[in-house]
Amino acid sequence: HWSNNKNVRMTHVFDVATFDGTDLWLVGSRGTQALAVRSRDGGHTWETALALAPRGGDGDFARFHFVFVHGGRLYVQAQDRRGGIFPRSNVFDGAGWTDGPNLRPIPNTGAKPLAVAGETVYFGARGVMAFDGRAVRLARPPQTRIHDLVVADGILYVLDGREVLGTQDLAWWIPVAT
Repeated sequence: HWSNNKNVRMTHVFDVATFDGTDLWLVGSRGTQALAVRSRDGGHTWETALALAPRGGDGDFARFHFVFVHGGRLYVQAQDRRGGIFPRSNVFDGAGWTDGPNLRPIPNTGAKPLAVAGETVYFGARGVMAFDGRAVRLARPPQTRIHDLVVADGILYVLDGREVLGTQDLAWWIPVAT
């Protein structure tokens, strides 16, 4: 059953996640600020969890384009329209926020984070990125632009414009279709 719930005050919403399986997180923006909001009651009420002003000065605006949970922590990384990606991510551990690593997401779009092989993979600026909770690495450089990612039955499938590749361990990639 779907219903229209208009209690969220956001300009844009780009991604949704859950931190603990009982809450909901929305990330995007409100006005010029990158915004992360959290609901603990199924979306009836929302609280601002994190709001970041743009670093680029007057006329610029910030956005959170993606959110994911890895190892009991929630990750976001802001981007300014003119100022580019913020140099560090923001990490929520259940009690508060700290600075995290630069996740190197693809600019101006959602990263489409997915869990596979104990890591979080997503669209990155240089290809498919993999995050193990400590460091970000390039899991697979694209032959062409990456168009889509999906995980099914523990296998990550990557559509790169020429072919579909699959991997279970992020090390051994097998062509599935061309």
